[in-house]
Amino acid sequence: MKDMKSLYQNPATLLWLTMAVSLLSIGCEKKTVQRLEVETVEQTAVRMRPCNVLLIGLDSLAVSMERQWAARHEMPLTVTKIGRAKFIESGMKVTSDINVLVYPADMMVELIDNKRIDPLGKDFYDSDAFTKFSLLKHYRKTGIRFDGKPFAAPCGGPMFVQIYRADWLKAAGQTVPTTWEQLIKTQMSLSKPQAEGNVAQAVALPLAEGWAAQSFLAICSPYVRQFGRLSVMFDRNTMKPMLESAGFVRALDELKKIAAANPQSLKMDPASVYQALRNGDAAIGLTWPQPIEANDADEETTDGNQSNQSDGAALQKVLDQLRVAQVPGTADFYDSNDSQWVRRESGQSVTVNFHNMPGVLVSNARSRGRKQAAEQFIAWLTEPAIGEILFGQENRSGPFRATHLAKIEDWGDPESCSEFRASWSGVLRESHEQALIMTFPKIARSGEYLELLDRGIRQCLQENLSAQESLSEISQQWESLTESIGRPKQLKLLERNESF
Repeated sequence: MKDMKSLYQNPATLLWLTMAVSLLSIGCEKKTVQRLEVETVEQTAVRMRPCNVLLIGLDSLAVSMERQWAARHEMPLTVTKIGRAKFIESGMKVTSDINVLVYPADMMVELIDNKRIDPLGKDFYDSDAFTKFSLLKHYRKTGIRFDGKPFAAPCGGPMFVQIYRADWLKAAGQTVPTTWEQLIKTQMSLSKPQAEGNVAQAVALPLAEGWAAQSFLAICSPYVRQFGRLSVMFDRNTMKPMLESAGFVRALDELKKIAAANPQSLKMDPASVYQALRNGDAAIGLTWPQPIEANDADEETTDGNQSNQSDGAALQKVLDQLRVAQVPGTADFYDSNDSQWVRRESGQSVTVNFHNMPGVLVSNARSRGRKQAAEQFIAWLTEPAIGEILFGQENRSGPFRATHLAKIEDWGDPESCSEFRASWSGVLRESHEQALIMTFPKIARSGEYLELLDRGIRQCLQENLSAQESLSEISQQWESLTESIGRPKQLKLLERNESF
């Protein structure tokens, strides 16, 4: 008892006991149930703002775009259509009510240079609403960036792949060509004397007007592109064209050999190359899987149901044998710095993909303090499901998010077999993982440079001209165009490129 009394007389001990009793009494009080307040979907929904869209040179998208928007949102969407040529003739005029521009991908630098679009806001670009890391790598890293900033969101774009008949290559004792030299040898093997006149053994490339330049750049990419070389089309110090170097000449010489074996290629665009493969009229084609209209796939013949069934079986046999591979490459490249051919390092891919194909971009109109409506529309237009609906059947488009690769059947030919779709998905995934790619530089009026290149390449192929002399002539034309635009201006734009 004495010890207890001394404890109670000790002030510090008494204070401690008082606090302990207080805490115990608090713990014994009846607890109030705490309910976590969860906002409903209606409470968290962001109010969509009215949006005005300028659609440049892409009229075919207008109706489906308006329909899909109306099905999901009450706020109105106003789409104004204008042809590309008319837009340029107007001085690229964008009225003050426009929030968003949707346009062909190769127009981006012109819109930037003419101050018609703004970069995407950092908060929006990094947001969960946009999910930038779902974008395939070279869209995120290369296609939409300039001056170190993302100026647009991608809505897809095609990329050349090699589509081939697996059964025909096996029958000829050939493997899928991995280099352009191998492709030429395979073409010769497929065109043995006993197969003369059989166009079904042909290699088809899109060399029609508007496509010869694209095919040429796809072939020359692995010959001229190398790590550490920032520009391969123009000299970064002088803006002089580099088309006369040995890499470009070799590529054109090889293109001449491929085209000479199948002159029909000079009349083909990517859609007709794919159709030739689908019809059994080509063994290998440089193109990409094309959307096929239902009436094209189900077209009736005049011979009745039995003929239709026979045709359907023949088509299915072809489709079951089509596969997709990377475009051919080369084990060596021309180092223009040292003026010599160099063997690629062991383990380095021989393929260098050309990523500058026609595509679709969407950007904020030049800032007028009304970016929320634009950002809401951009997030909507580029979300995976909308991308599949609006762009899955567009010839100028292609998968642009990683999620699209898992649903590749929504893009391209709906009748293709599962092996074909799996091989295409794998090629796309691999091409976006490769560090070394080729693009045409983002400079003013790049389309005019490509038109001159296209015209010169086609003339070389049609008239069997010297590759060296043809590229020299194109170089002189490029020089004249650069002078008319302004060499200092083009040099400045070239320096600002991040697409190297």
